[in-house]
Formats: sequence, C-alpha cells, structure tokens
Amino acid sequence: MHATSLLCSVIGYYLRHQAEVDDYLLKRHHLNTEIRQEVEQRFHPVGIRDRLLARRNQQR
Repeated sequence: MHATSLLCSVIGYYLRHQAEVDDYLLKRHHLNTEIRQEVEQRFHPVGIRDRLLARRNQQR
C-alpha cells in the first residue's frame, strides 16, 4: 500500500472513531503515568547512571 493511501486510511479511521481513539489514548496515558510512578518509587531515578556504572565496574 502506498504511504499516502495508508496515511489517508489512518486519518479516515481516526475521524470515524475519534471518541473511541481519544478514550483509548487517554486510558493509555493514565496507565503509563501510574506505571512510571510505581517504577520510580521502587527504583529511584536520581543517580541511576552512577549506580549502574558502579555495579558494572564491580562485576569486572
């Protein structure tokens, strides 16, 4: 399928199902936010690079 016709199909689908697509995207955004917060609580992101480098150097 040509890229232009594929793009037209995608846009057409979105225009026909805009409410459902927007709802899906909003739910995914909220889920991603929750998961990110859980991960950051378990594994504090500050200093992650230094901790990973230190761990790698210990394994050598």
